[in-house]
Amino acid sequence: MFVRQFRPRVSFPCQMHPSAIRRCNSTNSRLKKYRGKRLRFKIWDDMWGHFKRVHIAGKVVSAIVLGSFSLYLWQFAGKKEAILPPFGSADESIMSAFEDGRGVKEYEEVDNTATVTRSDLHQSLVPILHPENIKEYAVIVGENGSGKSTAVRQVLANLKYPRGAVYFNSPEYPELFCLELAKLIGCKAEVDTSGGVRRLFERSTKEVKQTDLSKEPMFTWIEIRRALLAAAAKFEQKHGRPMVLVIDSADVLAKKDPDFLALMQDFAKVCADFGTLRIVFISISSDGSALPLLMSRSAWSRAKQPAFEVGEISDEAAVEYLKGRGVSSAVAERAVRELTGGLFASLNHFVSNNSEGRKLEEIVVEKDRRIKTTLMDLGVSVGHAVFQHLVNNKSIGSERARELNMSKELAEDLVKHNVLATHPDGTLTFHDRHVQVWFHKHKNIPVPESEDILSGNTEADMV
Repeated sequence: MFVRQFRPRVSFPCQMHPSAIRRCNSTNSRLKKYRGKRLRFKIWDDMWGHFKRVHIAGKVVSAIVLGSFSLYLWQFAGKKEAILPPFGSADESIMSAFEDGRGVKEYEEVDNTATVTRSDLHQSLVPILHPENIKEYAVIVGENGSGKSTAVRQVLANLKYPRGAVYFNSPEYPELFCLELAKLIGCKAEVDTSGGVRRLFERSTKEVKQTDLSKEPMFTWIEIRRALLAAAAKFEQKHGRPMVLVIDSADVLAKKDPDFLALMQDFAKVCADFGTLRIVFISISSDGSALPLLMSRSAWSRAKQPAFEVGEISDEAAVEYLKGRGVSSAVAERAVRELTGGLFASLNHFVSNNSEGRKLEEIVVEKDRRIKTTLMDLGVSVGHAVFQHLVNNKSIGSERARELNMSKELAEDLVKHNVLATHPDGTLTFHDRHVQVWFHKHKNIPVPESEDILSGNTEADMV
């Protein structure tokens, strides 16, 4: 062993030389110290090697994360059209569009002889179109020609700067929706028309869809959505109230692209959650397309309920409206009483016919014939229990109508042919004053013994 080299050359029979013993003890102690140091160094080396491996892995992960973020900034952050709140900055042109009230300026100067001031309606619309704070989006409905769009534009035109609202009339073709909206609000979104495919994530349905950019109107909606949210946040910070986006003719989207209208409704719900942007949909109540679709989805829970309904103007206001259009006082009073009521569409139609020289009696006979033809085509008796109920009560609930053997399909057909009208509360009424007067004239026709609405009826029964 290593110790033997320190043994003395002279051997002692009984014990080792004292000096040799001292050398051996000192050498063993140094060896123990050396081995302890080597053990500590080994542990430190192992720890340092492990740290280097982890450190290198951390560097690799950090490089990947930083590289991905740099790629994101290079692709998106340098473009105004790809503003993603809260990372981006709002486009000033979008906020200025809402401050100026884009889409409303052409209605600022209104001919008082051609319109009717509806102060009560305007006061009711102000909290919807000029809110201080929001918790829901809004839906405005009314009969075709009830003046809902005119009333909304008048209210927006009377708002002081900054208006904070944009009026957008949905185009006939949904494919142009995003392009026209981007043009109106000044959103410089870069449109990809190469026909590529983008994967869109819909928060409401938790689904990922593939959308053909060349065919669907959704291809620019993601960019417009981001820009609107960013601009709304900046507008609210500057003026202390939310922006308002009015989308008229929502029925066009419901008929031609209901999926896109559903996407718009989901966005309206998101905006209501943020409290910086209110979406207002304008729809025809009796059209049977947009309002039922909106009400059937879960996002309806964040809508201002019930939907705001724009009704007819009073008979006195309707008479003044016709007189302002050149109709004599006597003819105007009779036309409102028997034909038009306070529905703007009927009033304007009568003005057009009157200017062409047609007499009131001719117009009434033509409309009477239309009602009779519609009832005969649908196989419905004039004395049906639902019509008798409406003559006496003016409205009827949908459940009660089904109890009186009027199916949902038949009610929808009567609505489409402008015989009946639906309302947000689910009730049915006659479509206009002329239909109401016509059924009132035939109220004495007995109700058929068989209330089967689809049973055959002779022409005599339909008189």
